[in-house]
Amino acid sequence: MDKDAKIKQLLIDIKNQKGDQRNQTINSLLNITPKLPGIRQDKHPDYLHAVNNTLFSVKHNIDKFFQSYKQKWRIDISQNSPLLVRQRYVMWINGYLKYDIFDLYRKKNQEISLNTPVGEEQKEDWINLLANEGFNVPTSDVFETYITHIQNHKTQRKGLILELYIENDPEGKLHKIHPKGYPECNAQTIIQYFYLSNCGEKVTVKENWIIVNKQPGKHIRKNTAITTLAQPEKKKTWANLAKEYNIKYQTLKGYWRRHCESVFEEINQDIERNFDKYTKLFAPQIQEILGENDND
Repeated sequence: MDKDAKIKQLLIDIKNQKGDQRNQTINSLLNITPKLPGIRQDKHPDYLHAVNNTLFSVKHNIDKFFQSYKQKWRIDISQNSPLLVRQRYVMWINGYLKYDIFDLYRKKNQEISLNTPVGEEQKEDWINLLANEGFNVPTSDVFETYITHIQNHKTQRKGLILELYIENDPEGKLHKIHPKGYPECNAQTIIQYFYLSNCGEKVTVKENWIIVNKQPGKHIRKNTAITTLAQPEKKKTWANLAKEYNIKYQTLKGYWRRHCESVFEEINQDIERNFDKYTKLFAPQIQEILGENDND
């Protein structure tokens, strides 16, 4: 049984099982989930913690996947192909993982000390720059640092908006552009494949398992059991994507260049020109991801 078929079967079993048997099947699903193609990756040093938190959430919210599957796709999971089931499961997983990754960066920002030295000679603390009436900017170097911070914040926000646009496709532009006969291999799928995911890394799951460094790969240990983690997934290439959807490599890449690339560029430019419009459009999701309120 290939991996896609195994994922589908595990999900069907979970849907129909109860009690301890169901919990065991869920654990089997979680064991292979981090190894699936398309799982969101990140270079944050605590990325594994985000994955662990995500899998913990998945374990306690798996019924929501079945509910959303039926509501969104209007079909039972048993009636879809294994490939499609796996892709939609990964998409659902990434919805949780995205928030857990953003939490890592948000916590990092919250932990910045007001006593961090700034300025060219690093003799001034941030706390000393705060006057009663607001920021007191004593040097051009500090001012440039502040401006850079604002610019980086806006750049980060644009990247987040682009990501939300790709995931939601609010105008349906991306979903409807696809090679004839391959509706699932559309512009949205292609961009998600290359833009929203990177090469795989070795990850573990949240069960107080110990990461063990053993060549050629890492292992995880629980009690006396040893389980080898997945090796990095294949590099994201046109050839691998074409193989996944059983479409000719030349057909896929040629279609992207002729029909998809310009649309993606137009979306980028439109977000750049109408930044405020898209900020409002995705405001609820941005606030949820970044933990902001309306007054931020």
